Amino acid sequence: MTYVETIPQKIRTFSAVDAAARAALVGMSVEDLCYQEDTSVLYRFDGSAWVAITDLVSYPHWQISIGAPSSVGQGVWTDGYSSTYRAWVLGSSSEADGDNVSFTLWLPAGTYDMSLAVTVASERGVLDIDLNGVEKGSKDCYSAGSDQVGYEIDNLVIAAMGAQVFRFRVDGKHASGSGYAMIIFNIEIGRKS
Repeated sequence: MTYVETIPQKIRTFSAVDAAARAALVGMSVEDLCYQEDTSVLYRFDGSAWVAITDLVSYPHWQISIGAPSSVGQGVWTDGYSSTYRAWVLGSSSEADGDNVSFTLWLPAGTYDMSLAVTVASERGVLDIDLNGVEKGSKDCYSAGSDQVGYEIDNLVIAAMGAQVFRFRVDGKHASGSGYAMIIFNIEIGRKS
């Protein structure tokens, strides 16, 4: 069955197991939830059943559930709801240089922009973002004070439809930094063309 959305739709990917619990936590309706059973099929809850979506081009905007990474390359990453940031956050609790986590999305060819939020503080490291193994952006998350800031990467080109791997990794620290801690949240990917 093909599901075609006629208005811009934000997709939030969750595992099927915890979708209802997280929907209640972050105030989303169940009908807005999607999950990927594997990297080739996206499913959407239509109110009564999970339905395969075959027309991915109809979905220009994706919000990644940071609580459901595809793989952890290094370190211990934990997720949970932060009342401070009013968001589901993912942090490297091992706080080591090289810690990394990946998310795999099945996306159509096109040009995309990515935005995310990070916490900045004296113990934060440098965050690098890779797309399919190639570094596309870097954000020094050091700050003398503590805050949350946004970070954007424009014009990410995906040449062909398929599994796209977005890796977030700690790559060193600021000269004045005291550690390699990392907290990320609100990862969004928007298709421009």
